[in-house]
Parts: sequence; structure tokens; C-alpha cells
Amino acid sequence: MFENFHINKKVEKVNTGEEIREDFQSNEKRILNESTDFLEKLEPEKFKKKSANLLLALSLFASASSAFASEQNTDKELPAVGEEGYSQARDKKSSKNQIADFDWQKIATKIEISIGTTKEEVNGKHLESISPWWDKTTAEGIMESKSEFYKGVTLADVYEYTQSQFNAILGSSSASEFFINLPASQKGGFSEKQKVMILQDIGYYLEKTYNKDILNSGEFVAVSDDKMFKALRGQVDYYYPDTTSGTCGNIHTFLVKTAESLGVEAWLQGGSFLGDEGKSNHIWTGLAVGEGEQKQIAFLDYGTLVPTGTLDYHDALGVAERYHRSVTVLNTFVGNSSELLFPVKSRAQEVVGMATALEESVERLETNLEQGKIKKEGKSLEIKISPEIKEIKLGNDSVGLAFFKFEDTQNNPYQSLKSLSAWRGKIGASSENLGVELGVTVLNMDVKTLRDEAVSSEELVVNLAVDYIDQKQFTKDQYGEFVINWGATLAGAISRELGGNSKNSKNSLTGGQADATYGGRLVYVDPNNVGRFYVEASNMTRGTFTDYQNQNIATKEVAKNFVIGGEVKVFEGSIINVEVKNSELDWGERSKIEIGLEEEKFKSTVSYEKKTSEYERFIPSSEKIELGVTYKIGPKWQIDVMGAKTSEKYKDAQRNSVYNAEVKLRLFLW
Repeated sequence: MFENFHINKKVEKVNTGEEIREDFQSNEKRILNESTDFLEKLEPEKFKKKSANLLLALSLFASASSAFASEQNTDKELPAVGEEGYSQARDKKSSKNQIADFDWQKIATKIEISIGTTKEEVNGKHLESISPWWDKTTAEGIMESKSEFYKGVTLADVYEYTQSQFNAILGSSSASEFFINLPASQKGGFSEKQKVMILQDIGYYLEKTYNKDILNSGEFVAVSDDKMFKALRGQVDYYYPDTTSGTCGNIHTFLVKTAESLGVEAWLQGGSFLGDEGKSNHIWTGLAVGEGEQKQIAFLDYGTLVPTGTLDYHDALGVAERYHRSVTVLNTFVGNSSELLFPVKSRAQEVVGMATALEESVERLETNLEQGKIKKEGKSLEIKISPEIKEIKLGNDSVGLAFFKFEDTQNNPYQSLKSLSAWRGKIGASSENLGVELGVTVLNMDVKTLRDEAVSSEELVVNLAVDYIDQKQFTKDQYGEFVINWGATLAGAISRELGGNSKNSKNSLTGGQADATYGGRLVYVDPNNVGRFYVEASNMTRGTFTDYQNQNIATKEVAKNFVIGGEVKVFEGSIINVEVKNSELDWGERSKIEIGLEEEKFKSTVSYEKKTSEYERFIPSSEKIELGVTYKIGPKWQIDVMGAKTSEKYKDAQRNSVYNAEVKLRLFLW
């Protein structure tokens, strides 16, 4: 959308402080009431169905209003394509712009203070990690563990059925294909919990066959199912007790195949764990187990089972982080036995993303394409406050510094971070066409364990972004003006543990991520200067591994974005704008429509976004309604009120709603 007000070239009266206060008080209640009524009455389905007609009506109205606009005696104009926004366009200097005898203009031309909150319902459950039954001090170990997951399991289930049947199948299998592809009659003979016991059996034995030579070589390879099966039989039957298999990726790939042969939904999950020598990359197995209300996501780390008590995947990842005592700072991927699919994020990783301010390349490119030049921020001071997050940022186009603080005030069982603090700095240089930005963040994290203790971790994140944008303008006489903006953005980051957890203070983990987006935007400007319409298309690729065994690096197209929109001046001082966006993603489809109205002092926007996921186990289908209202008080003060309702649905789970609200105060110092 066109996010800034149009420029009013008339000389405005500067209100006094008392007039500003009275003006705001008289309009504040009306704005808030209208916003609340709108959210309550909005029907998403009707809003969605009318989106195409809205854009068509906007185009027709633009043509019909050309004659009207040409007859108006006004010097208000739409900003030229690529022109700086409202706050930056007012480049008025004053030696008297001082507050409390301090000249804020030396460090900022804009001050923002934001206060926000989030409301959602989280049902925490008993969290535990369950070792294999034989890994207890008594023969009745699994009973004495008082495990919630295995409640109701008898010793007969463990000894007389599961173990005898499992050993019989294993002993009668001459090769992996007979073991992995179990006959249908044998699949049906196991209960859900017995199947999980068998998988714990296999994970326990295969961990003993871990191949450290492959790990130390750094050259990961695929290990055949026959070799994995031979190593398993060697441990169970002691035929080949010294046989090795592969690393965690090979072992858990075999576990996923075996789980699927038993009729259990399974996948691979990447991340990290904290050991005696610091953080290390790791891969484990994910399972969907249970029936009805008892169905949940559980993770299997070799022989240890970690039930999560939830079907919300980003919550479940928080339980895995608490078990592994580690939060992976950059992307963590989910995959199947043959390929990596896409990155997924836990609650903790979402917080880390805010602390490091990492942007995907598509977000940066869309901003530059809209302006037709490299984005300029100007000097600003920003303060954000919520019950859990506090942040302060100070910077300009070339340098910036920020401090970020998070506290888990709600003691959410699915939030693995107890607290996080971060110092972030950036330097950059840009012209109209080319920009480079380098950022460095130092993270200090306290990560909760399943016993509600906390372990400290310190990590360094370095990110680099390169933006290129170019523009060509040409005129078709009486048909109006056309503008083409095109460009590309590359964004990448690496992370490294700074030590402190390991006995040798070893920097043991380095992670990385990179993505690139290229695209263009075609803009049409009405010859009577009353309307502007545009079409935008872009493609995004991401650097990734091909799978969890070979771990070959490759690039993968992950998003195709198509946007149409426009804005029309309908009356003197009023602009209506509409934007419709559709994205084809590696996990599904996302569509969004946004409508806005801008006047001299008032601006409102409402948007509806729908995500349709083909992988609802990991990424939910969702609907989001968002409303924003802006009120400008004189030339210096601006109030933004924003609210959103998001409704998410994971596979087999109940629909969950999240509410967000934020109020932002902006002070422009000219």
C-alpha cells in the first residue's frame, strides 16, 4: 500500500499546544468507537468475496472522476512515484525545535513510542521426557516412571506382547525391506503405544551405532537401509556388535521410515542441543500419536520420547527446545525421509527474530519497489513497550543501535525462553539504486529446561543485506505516465555460540541462512493526476540443504508473489487505495486484500489475509483481520491505533484465536 499521507502544498496553520489537546480529545473517542464497531461487524467471507469487485470499481471510479478532479480548484497533488513519505518530505528546519533545552534534532527527526499487547489462550500440560523402559532401575521401570503418556500400559504390554513380537519380527527379517515394510496383519496387531515403544527400542539400539567418523569428516552421506538394519540387528542379537551406521540424520531417517511402516505419522526435525561441549546441530524424529482429544505431537530423540501435549507445532517446538536446552537462532527446517521442506519457528525463535531484526529479502524488495529507490529511514528514536518485550532503537540511514529485552511474564510452558536481552548495531551505505547494510547482534538467552531450571547461552549473529533498485519513467502523451521499477535483494545471516556452556569454552555451533528475491513493478499514473495503479511480480529463492542425510547445499524457489493495486483521489484532500496480493509458497497459498482511506488529518486501513496450508501439521491455515487508524494532530503529532485478530488451525487441532493491539505515538521534529 501507499503507507504515507499525500503532500499538501498549501501553507498550514500551526496549532497551539492547547488547540492540539482539545482537537485530539474531541476525536479520540470517536476514532476508537468506530474502530471497535468495525471489527465486531466485519464478516471475513463477505469481505473476501467482494475484493475483486472493489478493485474493478476503483478503476472505473478513477476514470469517471477525472473530469471532476480537473474542475477542482486545488493545488493538492499525489506524490510523484518514488517520492519520500509525508514525514520526510516536510524538511523544515527550526533553531527553536528544542525540548527541555535539548536539541533532539541532532539525533532524531522523528520519535515513536509504541505500547502493545497480545491476548491468546494457552492450555499448558504436564511435560516430560520418557526414557526406554529398560533404562530404569527396576524391571517395572515404565510403571514407576509415572509417565502420563504411558498411563494404563501393563507389564504384559511391555514384556509378553511388544517385546516378543518385536524380537520375532526382527529375528525373522533377513533384510531391511522385510523389516521396514511390515505385513499389514502385523501392523494392525500393535496398539498405538506399543508402536511408540518399538520405535523407542530401535532408537535406543541405533544410538549405540552412531558413526563418529562421518561426523568428524564433515562429509555427510546417505546410509542405506540395509546397512542401518544390519547395525540394528548387531546390537539386538549381538551378531555384529561393532557395526556402525551413520549420524543422527541417518538414524532418524531410518526411524521415520519404520514409523511410517507401522502406520504412525512421522517426519524429521532439525535444530540444536546443548551438550557438555556446547551447542551442536542435531536432527530428531517427530511423531503424531494418540487418538481424539489424546492426539498430540511427540518427539523421539533416539530412544527418549518427549510428548508435548499439543498439536500446535510452533508450541511443540518449544517443548523440544526445553528438552534439548537450546534455542536455534536461525532457521530450523522440517523434512521427510527424502527432502527438506521449509523452515518452521517456535515461540522462542519468533522472539529471536524480533531481537535480531532479520528481514526476508522479499520484504525489503517490496518496500524498495514501492518507492522506486532504496528505502531511507532518516534519524529516529523508537521505543516499544509490551508486557513481555521492551525495545529502544536509535539510528539513521547509515548507522543504528538498539537494545531489546524479553521476559516470559506469563510463564508459558511452550515458551522455552525465560528471558532474552540483545544489543544490536548496524552500519550501511546507499545511493538511490544500491544499498548495503551490515548488522551485528549479541544475544544473551536464559533457556528453560523441562525441570523449569534455566541454562544461559550467548550467541553472535551477523547479517548482511544488499539491495538494488532501478526505475524508468516514460509518458504516453494523453494516455498518462508509465513507470517500471525493478530490482533484487539478497539477505543472509550467520550465527555462532560465544562459549560459556562448554568445558573448553568452545565455539561449537555455526548456523546460516540466505535468501534472494528479484522482481519488478509496473505503475500507471492517470494523466489528470487523480489515480495511480500498479502491478507487481517477484520470485524468492532460499539457500537450503537438499535432505538431512547428504546435506548438499542447493537453492530452492519458495515464493511467487503477484500484487495489483491502486489509489484514487476522490475529493479534495481524500484518497482511497486498494491492494490485492497473492503468493504461491512452498507450503501453500497466501492472499491478502487491503483497503485504505486517507484524508488531511485522518487515515484508516483494513486488511483481510488468508493462508491455505498444504502442510497443516507444521504450518497452520489461518485468517487474519487487521485494522489501523491514524490521526494527525497539527504538523508534529500523530496517533496510530492498530488491532488484529488471527484465527489459526493446525491439523487435528481446534481453531485458536490470537488478538493483538498497539497504540503508537509519533512526534515529528522539523
